[in-house]
Amino acid sequence: MRARWLIPALTLGLVLAASPPAQAQGNPVGGRGHLYYLNDAFSGIANRQLSYGDPGDQVFWGDWDGNGTDTPMLRRGNQFLLRNANTSGAPEVVASYGDAADEVLAGDWDGNGTDTLAIRRGNQYFIKNSIRSGYADAVVSYGDADDLVLSGDWDGDGDDTLAVRRGNQYFIKNVIQTGYADSMFAYGNPDDRMHVGDWDADGRDTLGVQRTNAY
Repeated sequence: MRARWLIPALTLGLVLAASPPAQAQGNPVGGRGHLYYLNDAFSGIANRQLSYGDPGDQVFWGDWDGNGTDTPMLRRGNQFLLRNANTSGAPEVVASYGDAADEVLAGDWDGNGTDTLAIRRGNQYFIKNSIRSGYADAVVSYGDADDLVLSGDWDGDGDDTLAVRRGNQYFIKNVIQTGYADSMFAYGNPDDRMHVGDWDADGRDTLGVQRTNAY
């Protein structure tokens, strides 16, 4: 699933030492604010309007309940407030996971059709396969602490995994486990901005380059 891109209540979250946020982008669709205007068609007028959360919240969008619809999840520190409908209202699920300084990634890590969270600390990833407080379901090490990270379904098997970027080199891992890359390649320039998507509907995510003022 494409999820573009948990106070110190550590008795519920991961009991791990805090570390500075890693320089990672899990390809989240995020933003800030509390007013949302959604459009179900390519037209100029939003057909869905909702208010959710506070202006300072970070927001992620994903299919959190596996019904095929993306809805908002708010992040406040290490607390996540999930709503499974694109309407104004209170959160339906509240969970704590990780630390407030952690980098957060989102994806369908186990291929069950629902998007969930992962946190990154350096080159360690703490994967959670449900939206609730508790310990990670898997802990893996991959790449280096200063790598840029992307998530996607690189082999079309239905689950999202990690890829690390170093300059214009990419190291793809097709399973959530510690180990070497399954494939590697060079693409674009080191200062390009990368986007992940299934551009040809073959079930596999690949890369697209955004290059400012390219002629």
